[in-house]
Amino acid sequence: MGGLSGIPISGEQLMGPLSKTVAGVMIFGLMFVYLALFLLEEQRLRGFVLRRAEGRSGRARAEQILAEISDVAQHYLLGRLMVIGALTALYGIGFSIGGLQYALFIALFAAALSIVPYFGNIIGGGLAVLVALAGDGGQTPMIAVLVTMVLAQLIENYILTPFVVGSEVNVNPLVTVVSVIAFTLIWGPVGAVVAIPLVALVRIVCLHVDGLKDYAYLLGNDDACRSSDEGEGEGGPGE
Repeated sequence: MGGLSGIPISGEQLMGPLSKTVAGVMIFGLMFVYLALFLLEEQRLRGFVLRRAEGRSGRARAEQILAEISDVAQHYLLGRLMVIGALTALYGIGFSIGGLQYALFIALFAAALSIVPYFGNIIGGGLAVLVALAGDGGQTPMIAVLVTMVLAQLIENYILTPFVVGSEVNVNPLVTVVSVIAFTLIWGPVGAVVAIPLVALVRIVCLHVDGLKDYAYLLGNDDACRSSDEGEGEGGPGE
């Protein structure tokens, strides 16, 4: 452990990101709990909304909105799992090339923490660096860890999250990046976790309100909005 003695890291420096990451992981875990409860009571909630809807057209619109919200929740979780899988592969390859001990385990752990943008990556990368410094491989594992983490985070922040997760919930890449940054500044790690699904839900509501459809177009993918508009146009003459 002699390699750790010269590192000026205080407890406060470690506890700050750690506490934020733990909070973010707990929030993400609660999202799974809420999703499970939502699925258990889906029929009751659906029945309540449909009872409140006025007329046949109102009930049809409410039914469509509920279906799209349920679809967004499932696709968001799928997108996050895809990102975790991709990061696990990237970390595992980089750590293994650098000769890091327990490379695959640390890669999976660091990738799982990526559910909390920014803060989770700090904790995962910090753990990998500590393991590299504690080993007997010299500076090579530490350099490999740092290079791998930097490259992987660039890929996650500017490719995987906007184009994979954002695409899964029909939110365009620019809005995805901006929303994560903005919500993180406002609500910290909680905002980072809820940013994308919240924007996706706002987009769905805007898509079904006549005066707000332009905002749905702004938030979403062009193809998705265009398909919706074309569908309405095709249905109009027959009504």
